[in-house]
Amino acid sequence: MTDRSSLPSEPVTLPQVLENPEPHRESLPLQVPAYDPADLRHGVVHFGVGGFQRAHQGVYFDEIAGRGLSMDWGVIGVGLHSRGMKDVLEQQSNLYTVVERGPDHDSARVIGSMVDYLYAPDDPEAVLSTLADERTRLVTLTVTASSYHVDPATGEFRADDEAIAEDVAHPEQPTTVFGYIVEGLRRRRERGLPPFTVLPCDNMQGGGGIARTAVVSLARLRDADLADWIDREGAFPSSMVDRITPTTSAEERDAIVDQFRLDDRWPVLTEPFTQWIVEDSFCNGRPPLDEVGVHFVDDVASFEKMKTRMLNAGHCALGYYGLLLGHRTTAAAMADDAVRGFLTGFLDEVLSVLPPVPGIDLEEYRDSLLERLSNASMEDQLERLTRRSSDKVPDYLMPSLVAALDEGSAHRMMLLAVAGWFRFLKGVDEDGTGFEVADARADELSPLAKDGRFDEWITDAAVFPDLEGRTDVIEELRDIVDQLDSRGVRAVLEAELGALAGTPGEAPDAEDTAPRLDRSAIGTILCDADGNLFPSEEFAFEASTVVTNRLAADVGVPLQFEPEELQQATLGKNFRSVAGELTDPDSDWPGPARSLEPEELERWVAEEKHVVSEHLRATLEPDAEVQHALRELDRHFGLAVVSSSATSRLQACLDAADIRQFFPDHRVFSAEDSMSRPISKPDPAIYLHAVQQLGVPAHTALAIEDSVTGATSAVAAGCPTVGNVRFVAPEERAERRRQLEEVGVVAVIESWSELLELLALDSAAASVGSRA
Repeated sequence: MTDRSSLPSEPVTLPQVLENPEPHRESLPLQVPAYDPADLRHGVVHFGVGGFQRAHQGVYFDEIAGRGLSMDWGVIGVGLHSRGMKDVLEQQSNLYTVVERGPDHDSARVIGSMVDYLYAPDDPEAVLSTLADERTRLVTLTVTASSYHVDPATGEFRADDEAIAEDVAHPEQPTTVFGYIVEGLRRRRERGLPPFTVLPCDNMQGGGGIARTAVVSLARLRDADLADWIDREGAFPSSMVDRITPTTSAEERDAIVDQFRLDDRWPVLTEPFTQWIVEDSFCNGRPPLDEVGVHFVDDVASFEKMKTRMLNAGHCALGYYGLLLGHRTTAAAMADDAVRGFLTGFLDEVLSVLPPVPGIDLEEYRDSLLERLSNASMEDQLERLTRRSSDKVPDYLMPSLVAALDEGSAHRMMLLAVAGWFRFLKGVDEDGTGFEVADARADELSPLAKDGRFDEWITDAAVFPDLEGRTDVIEELRDIVDQLDSRGVRAVLEAELGALAGTPGEAPDAEDTAPRLDRSAIGTILCDADGNLFPSEEFAFEASTVVTNRLAADVGVPLQFEPEELQQATLGKNFRSVAGELTDPDSDWPGPARSLEPEELERWVAEEKHVVSEHLRATLEPDAEVQHALRELDRHFGLAVVSSSATSRLQACLDAADIRQFFPDHRVFSAEDSMSRPISKPDPAIYLHAVQQLGVPAHTALAIEDSVTGATSAVAAGCPTVGNVRFVAPEERAERRRQLEEVGVVAVIESWSELLELLALDSAAASVGSRA
């Protein structure tokens, strides 16, 4: 058992840990760089810094410096779409923590290999200058497959893409990763420098060839001689990367702070296992990665097939059936005998048609996958595994199925996986609880599953080109799909596993305890405001922070908040509650604090209302999707607002969002102003007050809430509640969905159009409830 008694009572920053690591080293398994990160020189530029890159590639380059092999391979990260990573890393001197969660123990490691981080839209020239710098010898990528602008079916570069046309027209202001790379290479050629190696680290077979196509093709649109020089002198090795890296939730971040006393705003969680196989083809020096565990090989293809067809396809299969049976994490799904048995059978079928891989025992690899996915210390979200299935199924799952069909080998579990995808596209599990279908083609494919249009789905040439003419296989798939609907997911899985073992089984009776929505009973829609009808919380906290910091200074509380910090610290509370706590000498805030007289508190509350309302009035903009949904809802239901916010703030937001017409004053209920005494969610009183004033039973009033505290108050008041993550940051949605489900929402939606579908308003036949 680790001794934490010598750790600091308060979390310390990562630079402080680097200055004084001994207390952490002595009490916990913590590793810090054995070198001074300030001495590290950059040799690598990486596009797409996220959790995986920091847990994988960043660790390998940290190891190179830590072992004294070289100080010339530091990494400069580049972001194209969000400056959040830059903001965090700047505050932490570009240091971050990687926490390995093993079955038996956790360990933490402070990584120093990130030399700098550039947010390209802020300063494109800084990125281009870095690429043209003589010290830059390697450019690595973890971006989405679509970012390569190469058609996966034809292998041709999509030169007509709007973003590509912009990069050709304005090469000094690129918008795509390859626009930056081509312009950087052009400048190097102009200066007489050799090109850098471009090494993709994405889950794509033949990624090096795809990257070469993207770079050379884009260069040719600008200058044929430049394209020829890149094609002749450059290098584009393929690689296979493997390390499970879940999204770090706010709760996990807080747990890491508590466990290691490290104040890291964006740590990375990962597993002990890591693997990197790289084609040995470099044009401007090769980092000594082979001395820190990376395998250089002549051909990566067999390793790519092993990983994508077993791990990545296995992720899909596990994700579909895990979610359909009500699980949310890999460990929970693997603890279900039906899911584990199915995945084991699936991997066995894949293994039987997988070509040999040099130096790899495939059966041991299969066993290691099952063990890794069962790691209860890793809360890897199943929804993460099922993202972009329309890209993954044809690339990862179908090649094994086609090989099995051609060879006449076992393939029933593979067909179950494909059929499971169709059932998954409905977006609800066996108990009717919704989950996210995150896919670029979700709007196109999900309606096919919901409407039972199997024939349209299975003949999609982009996904199932190799099934054309295989009528027997298509009919077998159709039969499985029909059984999943008629018999239920668990019953089908257990029957298939019984047949596989020679002992057909029966599905046990299961208790149906999941909350459900009785659509016919709903007559009123109660809409939370901030973060639900409009994305106001960020803007509101910008203004509220100004007032809160003035209040803190006035009462002697030695704190000055950033908007994000204030939002996290006061989740679900209004300003009155925060002011009361901040000025309570017995609260947890650091003092000395003095209490406010009632009149003084009211002046502060009034000032905060005014400042926030005016800021929101100036910053919020109308949202077409929300407006459309409200127009449709208003035709069938009574609409009302139920919010913790002050009435003046609500009115300012409704005006700015151009939706005031749907919510007359007598249908706007403020926990701050509408009751005899101000309250704040999760107190259910505001919802009880709303339904009483409207004269409707609580069970006929459907609440739409984005926050956990709001959903808690609505559920406690007896209102069926739908969680809405429409304006929640994409990286936070899975965790918010889990929290909303835990407090008893009947469904979670990601768009207002999903609410219309949930209420059967996506067709002319909508006759739900009666307007209150």
